[in-house]
Amino acid sequence: MSFSSPAIASSGASSAALALSNPGLLQALAADFDADIFGDLDGAQDVGQITTNIAPLQAAIANPPKYLSFEDLSSGVAVNAGIHSSVAAKIAPEGTHKPPATATLPSAPEYQFFADDAETSPPAAAVQYSFAPKQPVDLAEQPALRLNPTGRDINLSAPLRAGTFILNEVSFVLTADDMIKVESKSFIEAVRPVISTEKLRVLETELAGLDYALSAQIGRLGYVINYDPTSISLNVQIPADARDAQDISLRRFEDGATGQYSEPATLSGYINFRSYGDYVWNGTDSGFQSPTSLIDSAIRYRGVVLENEATLRLDSDSQKFFTREGTRLVYDDRQHLVRFAAGDLITSGRGFAGSPQIAGLSATRVYSIVDPLRNVQPRGDRSFTLTRPSTVEAMINGQLIRRVRLQPGVYNIRDFPFVQGTNNVEFNIQDDAGGTQRISFSQFFDRTLLAEGLSEFSFQAGILAPFRRSSRDYQTSEPAASGWYRRGISETVTLGGNFNVNKSGATAGVEAVIASAIGIIGIDAAASDVDGIGTGFAANVGLQKSFGGYNAAPRSIAAGVEYRSAKFANPGFAGVDNRIKWNLSASYAQPIGQSQFISLSGDYGVARGPFRNEVSTRLTYGYTINSRLNFTVDGTYERRAIFGSEFGVRATLAVKLGPRSNGVAEVDTRTERARIGYQTAWGEGVGSWTASGDLDVSQEDVGFNGGFNYTANRAELGLTHTTVYELTGRRTDSQRTSLRLGTAIAFADGKFALSRPIYDSFAMVATHKSLDGAQVIIDPRDDHYTAKSGLFGPAVDPNLGAYIRRTLTYDVPEAPVGYDLGTASAKILPPYRGGYLVTAGSDYSVTALGTLIGLDAAPVSLLSGKATEIGVSNPRTLTIFTNRTGRFGISGMRPGRWRIEMPTEPPTIVEIVIPAKSLGVVRLGDVTLGDAQ
Repeated sequence: MSFSSPAIASSGASSAALALSNPGLLQALAADFDADIFGDLDGAQDVGQITTNIAPLQAAIANPPKYLSFEDLSSGVAVNAGIHSSVAAKIAPEGTHKPPATATLPSAPEYQFFADDAETSPPAAAVQYSFAPKQPVDLAEQPALRLNPTGRDINLSAPLRAGTFILNEVSFVLTADDMIKVESKSFIEAVRPVISTEKLRVLETELAGLDYALSAQIGRLGYVINYDPTSISLNVQIPADARDAQDISLRRFEDGATGQYSEPATLSGYINFRSYGDYVWNGTDSGFQSPTSLIDSAIRYRGVVLENEATLRLDSDSQKFFTREGTRLVYDDRQHLVRFAAGDLITSGRGFAGSPQIAGLSATRVYSIVDPLRNVQPRGDRSFTLTRPSTVEAMINGQLIRRVRLQPGVYNIRDFPFVQGTNNVEFNIQDDAGGTQRISFSQFFDRTLLAEGLSEFSFQAGILAPFRRSSRDYQTSEPAASGWYRRGISETVTLGGNFNVNKSGATAGVEAVIASAIGIIGIDAAASDVDGIGTGFAANVGLQKSFGGYNAAPRSIAAGVEYRSAKFANPGFAGVDNRIKWNLSASYAQPIGQSQFISLSGDYGVARGPFRNEVSTRLTYGYTINSRLNFTVDGTYERRAIFGSEFGVRATLAVKLGPRSNGVAEVDTRTERARIGYQTAWGEGVGSWTASGDLDVSQEDVGFNGGFNYTANRAELGLTHTTVYELTGRRTDSQRTSLRLGTAIAFADGKFALSRPIYDSFAMVATHKSLDGAQVIIDPRDDHYTAKSGLFGPAVDPNLGAYIRRTLTYDVPEAPVGYDLGTASAKILPPYRGGYLVTAGSDYSVTALGTLIGLDAAPVSLLSGKATEIGVSNPRTLTIFTNRTGRFGISGMRPGRWRIEMPTEPPTIVEIVIPAKSLGVVRLGDVTLGDAQ
């Protein structure tokens, strides 16, 4: 249907949309019209001529009573409710063979248009009337539109919405007299996450002892409930003062840990082989080198991980050499976020203390390891209250970070994506009526700060176990310990300490990070006492100040000074070389407009004794010529004790040649070399590849660096050529060509597969036995996928990071038509070195289609019931819906007996049988309900 009028717009809405205007008028017009029109125009306009392209305009109704209009035709959003005059017009059914006609409707202040394009008219209404030109219709005499015209109570389960947000599913009864009775338990559970503890306690007290409560009764407590027949859902209005404070993260990619996660395999593991063979073209070791394979493995059982590193080398005399490099047990305490390890430890140090190689026990809390998605820096939390729906814009340093639509309530805004240094934060809040509110403040931020109350640490103790001559040297008579601890004292101060001690001596130090008005101040200081060397002291103080915008190049200033005494050393070292007594450093970076920048940095080392002072400076200028060209030039000057004085200028032109291709040309006067290079990439997942090549030219020789890497389904392949230069960078030392192959063997709960190398955790996807070995594909996309199953076992995704939430999707393209894969996804939170075994498909893969016939031999229309398995220990219950003609479809069934129960009057049941070995779609035909229950 189309309309032509300079002042008329059609919404194309259905009769359900008409109900928003006036239920009584809807019921009257729907009685014998195939197309109905309403109008809502600007009060300054008169209604012009209306022409339809399907049939003549038959009649018009002038000035029916006023009604409420809620829908904005241009957007479909319910805004600006108001009372308007209306007009209605009848259009003859489509297919009438009469020439188009034009009619004029009377002038009126405002009109609103809706259309009902049903193919056939509903049955005649109870109240009969006839239409004639300009005949008024008294809507007061028309019956109100019934929510439940069946004459019986209807049990329903539907979403409970608060504005545009779905809270949860609730059960309710739509009574025969159009009242709504809500199940108390499911309503309380639905609103529990969004109302305060005090208000929840009041609600629970008032509804105690009531299985179902009338919507009016709940409304008297402040929670107004309305039924929406268009979406078969309930809407609840929650007062702002009843809402609990809600967190809003301004980080764009935060994913809350909600929903049910799949369990990792009880027993899983893998062994990686990263093998390579080299050919050296020149130098002392020219020729073919011994093939070598770097091996790392992990086996996980119920949270405990055994991991190993080793090297397998086949030398020129055909002797195999296996070198074990490290073995340890690892356990992550997720409740306290601590990683415990025993064996050949991987140690870490801070400040001046260092970290020795130890075999023993360790306990570590580093959030980037045990909780990588947690924001441990100061969050700068702020809160505000909304009394009406509003739009909130968050600005940091003048840049829009996020715009969100919020319902009334109390909100905590957290996790600002700050840049280093001082951040100016502003929130602009605008409600639907145009009222505005502004909140602004400043916040310091540095990535080495910890939020108040949070702490990180690492402690290890045992015996010294350095790796020497291709093996571990376990020095059982040399006990050792080391560690560090940091804690956020406030949002602007983080303090810590560190130590390193063994039989030969000790080092102990302190550290501090302070956010101040002049910038970020970092302090490290330590003292040492080592046998054969003596006592010493070292300290470092740094200052950092940044001024800039989010997603913009900031201005920054940094300065530092470091002092080391002549005898400062860490235990375990045979000697000490502290030729530089003082080291002074400073840098400054400044953007110039939107496309240029300049930076200056320098270091000055004050030497002790006979050594020369050392100096280095660098001046850099950059210019973004356009979206494809970038030019950078820098000049350096260095005066070192060993190499003497050097000065050079390097100019680089980088060009973007395509979405994933780049070229570079560079000249360096210090090394007297010129370079031209190109790199490109294609695809994602299996079948993707990267290629690069650099040609270096000097007056004396030519060098080439390049490589090609290919990602296969079960392996990673690479071919590289590398040129190594001597210390000055002017002459070639050697050139090496390498062929590389990386693969892995993985297992999870009894399933084995070949895979690409696994970097931390993995997921294995196998097909259910009902799919008879059909191929499964992980993360299928239009032009790529992550992995697929085949001759070498199930599909394996090898790129899962520990404690990073992920939704794994899969598909079985060759599955039978109608085969129900369920969600075809798995929500996972991988543990450290963990494996998952995901099964694509299940016994519950059948979709049953049919038509439900009632006791009166008529189709059971628009009714919801349930289907339950019979004769099994843990029966599954599914929801069944019928359409107007009684048709239904039930997904997620399996072969066997099922009982269908429908809330007819009286309630009725029927048993159906899904034949054995059924797959995909099972057509049941007419299913007749049996005797009443």
